[in-house]
Amino acid sequence: MMKHCIGALLVALCLAGCEGLVVKQDKTDPARTVKAETEPKAATPTTRNELEELLQYWERVRKLPATEMARELEVVRAAYVKDRNDQRRIQLAMLYMQPGSRSKELEKANMLLDLAQREGKQDDVRRPLIGLLAVLASEMKRLEDNAEQAAAKVKEEQRKAETAQERAEQQALRANDLQTKLEALKTLELQLRKAGRKS
Repeated sequence: MMKHCIGALLVALCLAGCEGLVVKQDKTDPARTVKAETEPKAATPTTRNELEELLQYWERVRKLPATEMARELEVVRAAYVKDRNDQRRIQLAMLYMQPGSRSKELEKANMLLDLAQREGKQDDVRRPLIGLLAVLASEMKRLEDNAEQAAAKVKEEQRKAETAQERAEQQALRANDLQTKLEALKTLELQLRKAGRKS
């Protein structure tokens, strides 16, 4: 589903880049070839480039091995500390959302994306992507929390089983000890009876 959404955003990006193409006639020389000029749009090319950069960044970092991912996280985190702009904020959230992320990391991603949604402009072309990532991060965190709870429950059940096993073993040892003592008492009693008869 993520690939389909990203593909749709890329198509929209390409279509948006083709808008605003206006044909103008050079009045000084009617015979001159007609030129095509581009009028400025409300959403600047820089903003569209930032969206495309984020989509390409997601595709790149999700293929990184663990060691390079950790290095990339440190680099982007340091860059975000120096310049807390939305572009760095979204990139950092993307890194916190990679496969294998723990619940705490996904919580950080949620916080960063929530901040980007609250502080970003309503006409920012990155808003659909931010919303999509926020939904994905929330779902990933829910699944990770469930997995951690299930793992903790299994661990607790194992601990209880081990404790019960230890108690059973201790009771078996105690029973064997009592049986040994009982046999010793019986032997002693027989010896005393034999000694009494002889006397």
